[in-house]
Amino acid sequence: MSPAAAGAASRRALVRRVRWPLALAGAWLVFAYLVAPFLLAALYRGDLALPHPELAEGIAEARAEAPLAVHLAEWRWFALWPAAAAAAWCLFAIAVASPRRVARHVAGATPTSLAGLRIAACGTALAVVLTEHLPSLAGLPPAMADDMGLFELARLLPGAERALGSAPALAALQAATAALLALATVGWRTRATLPAAAVGYFLVGGALRAFSRFFHAGLAPLYLLAILAFAPCADALSLDRRRRARRGEPLPDPERPRPVDGAARFAAWTALALVYFESGLSKLRDGGLLWWHPVNLRTVVYRDSLAPMAFDFDLGLAAAAAPDLLFAAAGLGALTVELGYPAVLFSSPARRWLPAAAAALHLGILLVQNVLFLDLILLQAIFWDWRRWLPRASRAPTEPAPDRAAAEPPGRARRQ
Repeated sequence: MSPAAAGAASRRALVRRVRWPLALAGAWLVFAYLVAPFLLAALYRGDLALPHPELAEGIAEARAEAPLAVHLAEWRWFALWPAAAAAAWCLFAIAVASPRRVARHVAGATPTSLAGLRIAACGTALAVVLTEHLPSLAGLPPAMADDMGLFELARLLPGAERALGSAPALAALQAATAALLALATVGWRTRATLPAAAVGYFLVGGALRAFSRFFHAGLAPLYLLAILAFAPCADALSLDRRRRARRGEPLPDPERPRPVDGAARFAAWTALALVYFESGLSKLRDGGLLWWHPVNLRTVVYRDSLAPMAFDFDLGLAAAAAPDLLFAAAGLGALTVELGYPAVLFSSPARRWLPAAAAALHLGILLVQNVLFLDLILLQAIFWDWRRWLPRASRAPTEPAPDRAAAEPPGRARRQ
């Protein structure tokens, strides 16, 4: 079979795998978001007769528990799961239908590109830690600390509760975490400093959330640190490589792709892509398919502009008078970026444009809503081609540069 015929057969097989899941998901979304809300509202008001008394009692209990808007929000959240399952199946089918394409994106990483990802992730985490003031938590009463999931395991350690109420202990934790992140960024003793920095970053974030609320800003660097802790991300652009070179130890070629580098880089890309995809799903869960509607977006802008924030650019109230078309375009653009972000896993053009669009989206949120996502702005650098930005630094420090004149053919060397 010719390559063209094989490609056509692969595309036909892909269409057969995804057409029914997509059709069922589309029909479900139409019912769940256009038909079911009217039925639920009629049941809530008692406009529809129910055949069984048990159903009527259940509706009465739901009416007593919460208003209709709360139940509709819960329904929208439930209704997303079948569609999300269909989307996951389609993505899996696409990956299986074109294993060569997936292998090309996974296996194209080099030690230099993985080291650049380490620098971006650790540098971003360092910037997040330095923008906080952890010792101020010591002035809050311990009763304010809420249950924060895995962080509760750390609070069970001996002396943990006392440390949460001690400004010097919190300052030491923040300083130690910042120092470990700085060492991991430059690649010094990375096998020890990077996992320790990930643990410290987890503790810093857990303490901040325990005394405030669970917020998603700053979570993405933790995922990347956890992935890089198991990857050989210091084989290039690191002090570890220089130390190994001085000892005369064998060094990998920083420009030769390795499967382990590709797998680690793809895992990091996947973690960030899931963060954006889940953010888009949460918008649809909370606001429905019309989350992008100008009325809803104006409400969000008013709320954030009038709430006490760390920034106050006063642009939100001024932008609220903008035309509806501008708000609708901004909302649709945000959904497109977040729901389409997983395309960075399999598309080179997506890796060029979607990170830039995401950074622009976060800058707009900062100026209009006074909300800073510093980590998500800086983490777009994990898609940079570090071999282009740092070609000389990626060479082994003890390897002499090749003699180009000796390597060229005689005729070409004379012309030069």
